[in-house]
Amino acid sequence: MVFTVLVAADVYGTKGNFEVTFPTVPTLSELTRQTESIYGVEAAARRPVGTLAAPFLVSRFQLYNERLQQWVDLTAPGQLADRCQVFAFQTTAGSSPTSSSSSAAANAASAAATAAANHALATEHAIAESHAQAQAHAQAHAHAVHNQMQANHAAAAQAAASHAITQHAAAASHATQVAASQAEFATSQARAAAQQQLAAHANAVSQLIIPAFSDTATHEDKTRAVFEGLDTNNNKVLEPEELRQAFELLHIDFSGATITDLITKADLDRNGVISYNEWQRFSENFPTLIDSFYFRLKAYWEDVRRQQEIRASKEMLAELKERSQQAQVDWLEAQRDSDAARSRLSAQEVALAQAIDAQRAAEQALLEGRRDVERATADLRARERELVAQREREAQAANLHADCVRDTEAAQARLAQAQAATAAAQERERHAAVTLSEAQAEVERQRQLTAQRSAEVADCRSREQAAALAATEAVRDATLASERLSRADLDVAAKQQREKELDAAHTQSQLETQRGTARRDEEANALQIQRQNEEAAHHARLEAQRLSEEADRKVVALEAENTAFNQKRRTVEEQEAPLLEQEIRLRSQRDALEEKEAKLRGDHRDFCEATRAAEDMVSPTHRASPVREYATLATAAAMSAQMPTPLHATHAQAAHMSHLSHMQAAAAAATPRHDYSSYPTSARLGYPGTSPASAAIETPLKTGRYA
Repeated sequence: MVFTVLVAADVYGTKGNFEVTFPTVPTLSELTRQTESIYGVEAAARRPVGTLAAPFLVSRFQLYNERLQQWVDLTAPGQLADRCQVFAFQTTAGSSPTSSSSSAAANAASAAATAAANHALATEHAIAESHAQAQAHAQAHAHAVHNQMQANHAAAAQAAASHAITQHAAAASHATQVAASQAEFATSQARAAAQQQLAAHANAVSQLIIPAFSDTATHEDKTRAVFEGLDTNNNKVLEPEELRQAFELLHIDFSGATITDLITKADLDRNGVISYNEWQRFSENFPTLIDSFYFRLKAYWEDVRRQQEIRASKEMLAELKERSQQAQVDWLEAQRDSDAARSRLSAQEVALAQAIDAQRAAEQALLEGRRDVERATADLRARERELVAQREREAQAANLHADCVRDTEAAQARLAQAQAATAAAQERERHAAVTLSEAQAEVERQRQLTAQRSAEVADCRSREQAAALAATEAVRDATLASERLSRADLDVAAKQQREKELDAAHTQSQLETQRGTARRDEEANALQIQRQNEEAAHHARLEAQRLSEEADRKVVALEAENTAFNQKRRTVEEQEAPLLEQEIRLRSQRDALEEKEAKLRGDHRDFCEATRAAEDMVSPTHRASPVREYATLATAAAMSAQMPTPLHATHAQAAHMSHLSHMQAAAAAATPRHDYSSYPTSARLGYPGTSPASAAIETPLKTGRYA
């Protein structure tokens, strides 16, 4: 079962209709491929001169719905029916699969790369904000918490940067693969377009409508073929002007009077035109002229076909040369793009080396900053330990001062008690005189004890003052230690801030290095793509040059072959001219003989009638006389010797043909013969089906004829 779809489309302003057959109901993709293949060849054949070649690409189909009596969109194979009508709409003018497919993939790759770059920038911005927040948070929190957040921040930044670079690299790799496939697809499309163009030119030449002229045609076939070939207006009759144009077109150099005489002989009913029956009678009288018409028409149409093939080959050669020049320009452009890509790659490699050096310097500065922070932290801890020890000494001095104060207070209390005892003793001295010496001794003892207590108080006061001085010194030392601790804390904070800045610079340098690596990889991929494009352009240029050279050689060969063909044709026509003139002379002689024969037959008929009338008038005796009968027969024989017998008699026909054969054989002996055995088979000619009456006239023509 064959499934047929009637597909129509517009090709350069002209509607085309094709019957596309499938073994079964086709899918939309199969219908699209078959339509693009058929109309691609048709578009190449119909492309106007000066118009750039573009492939035929189908964007959508519309189906004529018989039930709704309107066109509807074709969206599924189930809508198709056998011999349904479908109209194919093309894509936007000027677009090409190479160009539309290439621009879509490039846009996709560019969009992917832009998305990756935007994602990387957004990630960097988020990292910077997070880093600033981490810095602010670290300044507000303790050193240990800050270090932990700093580590978390660095890990997050590294992971985000790696993710962004991975995405960018994946996008670049995808773009590389897409571009490589596009370059390969463009090369295959260019080769397919060239092959389609060659096929279109060959199809255009093969579709040229040329009448068929067989080498084995019979005389009747030749007569009909010549009649149809000379009937240029297809009105089923030959007009005098058509015959004159045919003699001029086919280079049969007869005079105007000869041509007019031939037209008059062909127009038997004298109605101004020649019907086919009249042409058949004419062909019987002039078989060699009919053969000349036939083979010259064949040569004429062969020359038309050759000229058409040469023109088509020259047009194809011009297009191929234009394509070769365009391929040369594309190749040079691809070379310039490759050089620019190599320059960009070198610049990116230099920038990457600088970024790596900056990253190494940032890593070294970060290590130095971390060592400074560690030294400042150790100094801070030493100051903290010194402050603790100073505060312990301060506490000890304060305790000692308190002990001295207590001792002084106790000594003062004891002094007060001694003074009170001294006063009591003095009082007792005043009241008791009995024991004056004892009292005086007690007084002396108490005085000594008072002096001793006073010395103890003075010593306690001196120790109290020394303790107060030590406490004051301890307070001053504690204040200095606290100030040193504050300065160490500030130094640690500054060092930590510097460490964070160096860490941020190191992270930034890592990001710059990764971005530089990504840009370097991207430029390397772009250079690889450009090299592939350059190689594809180089192959396309070589292919275009090869096709152009082949087309040039073909044109030269066709022109040489056509020149040889025309030379051979002119040679044969020159050799044929005297034969045609001879046939016309023989025909004129034959017509004159026939007229003379007709006159003699009339005279003979009149003589016979007169003789019979005379015999009827004589007596029976005279009519039966043997002498008179003999005389009558003798007279008839004498008249017969002077006049040919009628042409309808067999022996008279044979004698007449023998006479013509002798005349034509003599003419053939006088005509130079040429050996055409070295010509191709298509250039040699046989004449089967030739009538016996024209065999002798046609004999000189059998040895050679143009193809």
